[in-house]
Amino acid sequence: MKSVKILSVSKEGTFISVMKELTDDNNNVTINQHFIPEDAFEWRAAEFGIMDKDELIDMVLYEPYLDNSSQLYDFDDKAKALTAHRNKIGTAKNKLKPGGTNDSAHYTSIKNNMVFDLGAIEVKAEKVDRIFELKNRAVQAIVQAPNIVTRVDNLRQMLSQPNVHGG
Repeated sequence: MKSVKILSVSKEGTFISVMKELTDDNNNVTINQHFIPEDAFEWRAAEFGIMDKDELIDMVLYEPYLDNSSQLYDFDDKAKALTAHRNKIGTAKNKLKPGGTNDSAHYTSIKNNMVFDLGAIEVKAEKVDRIFELKNRAVQAIVQAPNIVTRVDNLRQMLSQPNVHGG
């Protein structure tokens, strides 16, 4: 893919519809309609801890073109996830040169149609933080858990000792 150009932005129920013109490396042009849930920007803000709406729009618009499929919870924390995601978005933007000259107006239209409530972002961020906490605890438990051979050996040793559980 060589370039992406935003043609129009409109509201379709609870979605923001972004019509894009995509030009591939052979100069073939296709039209793409990208439906974005209106609260996707709140979720990205909660997931990555950023409030810059232009950066959030870049993330959501370029995510379909990312080469790497790593996910938010593949990382230990939001900071590492944000660094990796920013790098992937930057790579996608460099690869897909914006073809439009009216991106500022289209970004303004997206901002006018997005849901962006600071209270909702705070609640969503708490959920994201809780998932990170649970995931990290689960990973730690797996790392610390003895493997089955060690558990069996420990049981054998325990049961061979006198006066253990009635033995």
